[in-house]
Amino acid sequence: METRLTKRILVVEDDPLVSEVVVDALDGIYNTSRAETAAAAIECLRSGGIDAMLLDCTLPGGLDPHRASTDDVLATMASAARRPFAELCDADGPVLAERSAVFGWVRDGAVLPGGRWRVAPALLVEQLDNVAHEHEPLVLIPRRERRQINGFLRFLQQGDAPEVIMHPLEAKKADVEDGDSVVVRTASGEMQGLARVDVGMRLGALSVPHAWRDHSVNNLLSCEENVDGLTGMPLLSGVSVTVSKRAPN
Repeated sequence: METRLTKRILVVEDDPLVSEVVVDALDGIYNTSRAETAAAAIECLRSGGIDAMLLDCTLPGGLDPHRASTDDVLATMASAARRPFAELCDADGPVLAERSAVFGWVRDGAVLPGGRWRVAPALLVEQLDNVAHEHEPLVLIPRRERRQINGFLRFLQQGDAPEVIMHPLEAKKADVEDGDSVVVRTASGEMQGLARVDVGMRLGALSVPHAWRDHSVNNLLSCEENVDGLTGMPLLSGVSVTVSKRAPN
């Protein structure tokens, strides 16, 4: 029987870093070759033995790469930003997305006194001290998926939903068994996943991966609540969550 390792895929990508990530993700699944230019790709095709190609020829939002302008691409990429793209274009300087955040704390001596890193600046220690005194029954922690980097390489995802990893005792509290369809909720929203019970998981923590389009962990986050005061970034870790078995449709 023919296996996937006998199939040869040509990766055509002019960015060496992206090419390396894609080839590394496919390694062990398919035989891969790479080309950074159209001429190199054509030469490889002429040599024969290529079963499929991955081409760097798409743009976000379904834009036509032959007709879209730079502003079209940037506007599509910024469509989910907290400030309108038109405001960014009209500004004559930086645009603050989060006006209540603390800015300048890295450069102004708190972290880099004398040009050297201070790994425990007072502002950060104070923030960690506050976190240490906050006790939530169950909190969200993030993780990456193997063979995937952020939103790239989604076609390599296995299964129909992300695995929600929890300790057996947390599963017992929620009346959840390994493989159950579950719903994870926060004050901001909810997402669905498949329960994966693992004794190696820390008690009090629930691990959910990101980069799933239809079951996005972003549904659990907020740009207004649970925002880091030092960076202005929505928190993806330490957020209070609940988990329950998903009711049958």
